[in-house]
Amino acid sequence: MTPPRHPPTRPLQTGVVLVGLIGGCGGSKAPAGDSGTTYETVDSTTGDSATPPDTDTGGPTTSLTDTAPPTDSGDTSSTDTADTGLSFSGVDRIEVVVPDEADVLFVVDNSCSMYPYQDQLAANFPAMFAYFLGSGVDYHIGVVSTDMESLSHSGRLQERAGERWIDDATPDGSNVFGSMAVLGTSGHYEEHGREAAYTALELLSSGYNAGFTRDQASLHIVVLSDEPDRSTDDPISLSDFTDWLNAERATRPAVSFSSFADVSDDCGEGAAGYEEITAAVGGLVLDICGSDYDEALDELGLFTIGLSRVFALSTTPVPGTIEVFVESGALLFEFDEGDDWNYDAAANAIVFVDYVPAQGDVVLVYYDEASP
Repeated sequence: MTPPRHPPTRPLQTGVVLVGLIGGCGGSKAPAGDSGTTYETVDSTTGDSATPPDTDTGGPTTSLTDTAPPTDSGDTSSTDTADTGLSFSGVDRIEVVVPDEADVLFVVDNSCSMYPYQDQLAANFPAMFAYFLGSGVDYHIGVVSTDMESLSHSGRLQERAGERWIDDATPDGSNVFGSMAVLGTSGHYEEHGREAAYTALELLSSGYNAGFTRDQASLHIVVLSDEPDRSTDDPISLSDFTDWLNAERATRPAVSFSSFADVSDDCGEGAAGYEEITAAVGGLVLDICGSDYDEALDELGLFTIGLSRVFALSTTPVPGTIEVFVESGALLFEFDEGDDWNYDAAANAIVFVDYVPAQGDVVLVYYDEASP
């Protein structure tokens, strides 16, 4: 029996840690009506933008499709299939593995220009939260502000409805998070996002914020700001901060720092100090000036839960020779270029249009390798 050519929608599962920062003030504008949202994906496991997950050269063990990919014969030079007539010299086998725990911290700028962005975050958070609900992931999601002057902020998790963070036991977690995120606009005009994140996750980890982070959970930092970071080197410099985050990979399944910021320099004063951390640690680059927050938070949900539509290849393929399959249990599904996936030459990755491979699936990509 041949399985459906297009696999059905399936539940999304995974676990990750996210830290989000939101910032801005003088001279800023509300999100533009048609500026859109731009994305740049960096591997949160390694911090690299072009390194794929673990790969090997083994072919699929089971094929129930009309057009089967090549099977592994032990010959590493090339593999042929009678059905396609192609000779494949490149094979990437990428298993989707997600962690069990996720700690997510949003650092939200509460300076004078931030209300429309806080409101958009709260209103569209359900698009992100949907990936966590029913996933089986043990998640913690909390909020701190960029205000390091007020004693009630200064890296302290913002408590609402008696909760300092939401987890799978929090009643109406999405609305509780929304009340955490809408902090108002009376915070200090100098946004210290990096300082707030480090204070929350490290300096207060055994004090006021005790219990929020777990040593084995994924850790992701997301900055949403319409102004640059103005953190000083006290308590930690930018380079030491990126070193600290990257060192966390020793015990955590994934670590990232996503910049939801004025990356287009269109509605504030730019994203200096945040984009550099994303480049060094890995994460998403999202435009706070864009109007499609639902799409942006959907992308954050995928990324922080550990799932993706983007799968980087280990070597450069010859265009037109790529074949993509997904091994799901005993079934092997074939996907069509254009309708189901596209090749991103800049990232050297295949990008699924709508489909999201689930926990335990194996993405198989066969292709002819381009000449060096």
